[in-house]
Amino acid sequence: MVNFNEWLSWLLENSDKNWKRVIVVTIWAIWFSRNKFVHERKVQSLEEIVTFIRSFGLEYHSSDENLKYPQSRSMVKWSPPSQGWLKINIDAALSIWFIRW
Repeated sequence: MVNFNEWLSWLLENSDKNWKRVIVVTIWAIWFSRNKFVHERKVQSLEEIVTFIRSFGLEYHSSDENLKYPQSRSMVKWSPPSQGWLKINIDAALSIWFIRW
């Protein structure tokens, strides 16, 4: 008898890249649905779960294609200031609190 971890390992090792994505997203969707039931007592239908898996897959595929061929950016190089000028580079973050009087 094979336990879940062994079965899942075998499944992922013997699947191509696209099927691995489908498997992982499906497990994630089922776990998410389970948590909704356990913590919120909300039951998702099988149709809702399948719709989520398909939508996520399409969105992921679309973003994956965009990341493979990003638009090129021009390289900005540092240049020294003109004669008589001082250049100071600053990297800072500010937290501003507004006080109502």
